[in-house]
Amino acid sequence: MRILDTNQFEVGYVFESEDIKQVITDEYVEFLKKAGYVNLAEKPRLFVARELLRLDEEVERVSKDLGTDDERRIFGINQENARELVNRLDGNLLPNGFMRRLVIPKIEYLAGQGIKQAKITYNEMEEIGEFLTDRIINRSQVRIGNEGKMLTLPEGYKRFDKVNDFGYPTTFTSEGRHGYYGPTQDENIVTRNGDSALSLSLSGIPPCTSRMIGVRYAKFFKEDRELKRK
Repeated sequence: MRILDTNQFEVGYVFESEDIKQVITDEYVEFLKKAGYVNLAEKPRLFVARELLRLDEEVERVSKDLGTDDERRIFGINQENARELVNRLDGNLLPNGFMRRLVIPKIEYLAGQGIKQAKITYNEMEEIGEFLTDRIINRSQVRIGNEGKMLTLPEGYKRFDKVNDFGYPTTFTSEGRHGYYGPTQDENIVTRNGDSALSLSLSGIPPCTSRMIGVRYAKFFKEDRELKRK
């Protein structure tokens, strides 16, 4: 893994294929491929932006009338629009499996080591949530694209530490570090959000917008040149 520092689409973290293989299982890789989300055999590396997406000339070119906060972070759009915005920027809205099994643990570790970039990311994560690309159907199926996976997803509020291959808790404990908000509708969206912005929420509805949920740019790629803005 290495850290980049140029513009907002190139300031962040590059996870190499070895980093990904250590925590992402073959089952999840195949799920994402069938979903049409990413083929990791063709794009085996991942870039994740250091901070949530902010309004600049490039963002404004692909999407008009975006709401922002005092720091120009993008707010006030729903999950579908967030996914479309990142796709128009030639990126990917992160799936929960990558967020929970790769991104959060790595950022927590680096921040704990005193790495300045990681501290910036972690501090923002603690304060503000973000949209993930997953949806929950009928309170029991994780769906990305048209591919679904049946999981046990209890309702209500709980706390957890560990997650399964798809990034969802399988056991809960009152002493768990992170909060969990279970599904509430026939269709819910997934966000990193809740009592702490590091919590996992499956309770948002598709039209949901919030000034406490932002958008992060990420991109699966093979060659470094693919990260350069055109």
